[in-house]
Amino acid sequence: MQSILGTDISYHNWRRGLTFNGRKELDAAGVKFVIARASYGSGFADPAFERTRKRVSGYKDWVFGAYHFLVSGKPAAQADLFLKQVRSTGGTEDVLLVLDVERSRVSLDGGQHEVRTPSLDDVEAFVARIRAKAPRKLIGVYTNESTWTTSLGNPDGEALFDFLWQARWPHGLKVASVTDLPPRPPRAGFGGWGGRPPLWQYGPLRLPDRSLDGNAWYGTLEDLRELGRRK
Repeated sequence: MQSILGTDISYHNWRRGLTFNGRKELDAAGVKFVIARASYGSGFADPAFERTRKRVSGYKDWVFGAYHFLVSGKPAAQADLFLKQVRSTGGTEDVLLVLDVERSRVSLDGGQHEVRTPSLDDVEAFVARIRAKAPRKLIGVYTNESTWTTSLGNPDGEALFDFLWQARWPHGLKVASVTDLPPRPPRAGFGGWGGRPPLWQYGPLRLPDRSLDGNAWYGTLEDLRELGRRK
């Protein structure tokens, strides 16, 4: 099965967005798609998103995606911020749209932390807002089995979203280039998703000077592009 290497980045990875030197490292590894964080919660637009998008738009044959990190509360406002960020930096055409659903830690006074994972109501309200405001776009979800089954109660994600970007990090997998990927992605087996979803976050992508989140798409680059192009 054909596989293509990708990565996801945010301000945390490249504060000035994807740089030319960063692109050279990714090219050497065989990376062909980038999914960048556009926004977080209801009040944080990622400052690196626009620069990364402009850079990737100039790369021949690369696919670009945008994700929003969902937190508990104000899901409609979060969806509005996400769409505003994507639209203001070039529009939604040819962009994969993804909602990031995972456990979130919030810093409290005294150095303590509190887990504030979004609820199923938050997820459903966010998706409903996106579908109302951008009815011709597909919307996917990034999540893992533990969050989806334990924190959300294992709802039917296949009915709610158009595609799954599964986070599943197998022990001992080391990837420095596309040739190191296994021949097939793992099975999902939760949330109504059967088989082997082709978009997979497998763990770290090990570059010469840094380590980033590594992702793989099992299919053609054009098939991946269609997830952002379909209407």
